[in-house]
Amino acid sequence: MANPQTRKGFTKFPNKLFEKIIESKLNGTQYGIVLATIRSTYGYHIESKSLGLNFFAKVTGRHKRQIANELNTLIARKILIVKCEHTFGKSRELQLNEDTETWLNSS
Repeated sequence: MANPQTRKGFTKFPNKLFEKIIESKLNGTQYGIVLATIRSTYGYHIESKSLGLNFFAKVTGRHKRQIANELNTLIARKILIVKCEHTFGKSRELQLNEDTETWLNSS
């Protein structure tokens, strides 16, 4: 059994944002995308990062088509922000929207 400990690595994350994510009524795939985004940004002390469908599919175990749909939903709900659109050789640059007042409900 694994023995995770903070001295071997951890992601510092604001409690208020964590609570808002819990309240936001995301489905399983959306939670996976949000958590992977947090790990890839907050986990490395950066604001945003280029993250593609292949990355999300690999870390969540979901199909790329499902990832694409749910990622678009998270962007439309303003939970994730696109800092830079994708180009031929680079994935979209994404970040968590820290202004939770602008997040839209799922309905």
